[in-house]
Amino acid sequence: LGVSILRWPGGNFVSGYQILNFRDHHNFSLEDIKQIKDEFSKIENDNKIIVTTEKDAVRLIKFEKELGNLPIYVLPISHHFLFDEALKFEKDILAFINSFDESK
Repeated sequence: LGVSILRWPGGNFVSGYQILNFRDHHNFSLEDIKQIKDEFSKIENDNKIIVTTEKDAVRLIKFEKELGNLPIYVLPISHHFLFDEALKFEKDILAFINSFDESK
């Protein structure tokens, strides 16, 4: 995913957005941070925020000094299993782990 910049004129509706795409597991650089800040500053509306995933936020932490004054919101990552498959998944994982021969 990457970083999304949302803006809204007031009220509860987003009037536009800008998506900055980075490849999965991207290690952000100072140049990337400059791009994020430049795109954010191009939006003339004061009602704007930056939204990113929890996964990308972990890699942005090292740029706290550069990004600290921006309104950054993080979407937490969560999961769920369809069709009540959680127990089957857990059993499969445990069977896989238990299949290793500890004597080697």
